[in-house]
Formats: sequence, structure tokens, C-alpha cells
Amino acid sequence: VCSLEERQGYAQGSVSVQEQHLQCVFPPGVHALLLVIRADKKFTEAHRAALQDHVELLGENVWNHTMVLFTCGDWLGETPIEQFIYSEGAPLQWVVDKCSYRYYRINNTDRADVTQVSQLLQCIEFVVATNKGQRFGIDNERYEAEVMKMKHQEKAMQEMRQRGQQMMGMGMGMWPQN
Repeated sequence: VCSLEERQGYAQGSVSVQEQHLQCVFPPGVHALLLVIRADKKFTEAHRAALQDHVELLGENVWNHTMVLFTCGDWLGETPIEQFIYSEGAPLQWVVDKCSYRYYRINNTDRADVTQVSQLLQCIEFVVATNKGQRFGIDNERYEAEVMKMKHQEKAMQEMRQRGQQMMGMGMGMWPQN
């Protein structure tokens, strides 16, 4: 099971989160991905852009295997999920559209309602059936290219840290003094 949690640095595209994305979907791949969005939090353009950046690592085909799971559905009260999606605006509508309008609303407070889980599993089975049971995965070439890119980024960051430490050790500081 792979989950993307809201973390500090998520929108900035931290290397560790990107690497986790790749590790989650590389061999043998997954049948379905759940994109968890809290209904009690505003889904902004910044969220949409960050999501798009991360998904680009996996390729456009990832959307064929993805559905949105709205948690905290109880927060919406009697508001239908379709009305909520419409009222949230273009960023959330874009995500739902990319997922081919596959979504499910779950009520977090009604733990006695066991039908929620079985209905969610039916939705996931629909995603699997739509893809004829094929798993989503990225090809070896794409995976290797992304891993290499991340290693280069990490090496560049380490070199910058070392240069900064060397300058500090020589009493030069990071900035020229007047």
C-alpha cells in the first residue's frame, strides 16, 4: 500500500517523496491508485499544480488507474458529492476529470456503516475491470532516468552543503563582508 501524505515540502517536490512515488509503482505495479482528498479542506490551485508535478513522474497513463477517495464526507452533511466538487471550483474539477469521474465519498465518523468499505472495493474493482486487470507501472527506462535525475540532484545538494561548510570553516561565511 502506498499513500501520499501531506508533508512539509510536498509542494516543493522533495526528492524523498518523488522516490517514494517511483518505488510504489515499480514492479510489479498496482491495479488501482487512490488519491485521497479531505472534503473538509479546500483543494487549491497550488494543490492541483503539486499533484500534477508529482504525477508527471509516473506518466499520463497513471490517471487510467486512479480514483479519488473523498474522506471526511460527514463534513459535507447532506450536500451531494457532485455539488461539492462543482462548488470547490476548477482545481478539484480538473482532478476528478483526470480520474474519469471515478470517485467515492467516505464518512469518517460512521464507523458502523460497513457498506462503505464494500462499496469502495466495488469502485476499485471497476477501475481494475476498466483496465482489463492490467497493472500500472512505469517502464524500466523511465524509472532509471528518474532515479538518475534524483541522484544528480542529491549530489548537487551535498556539494553545495560541503562548500558552505568549508567556507564557514575558513571564517568566510556565506556572504561577502563589507
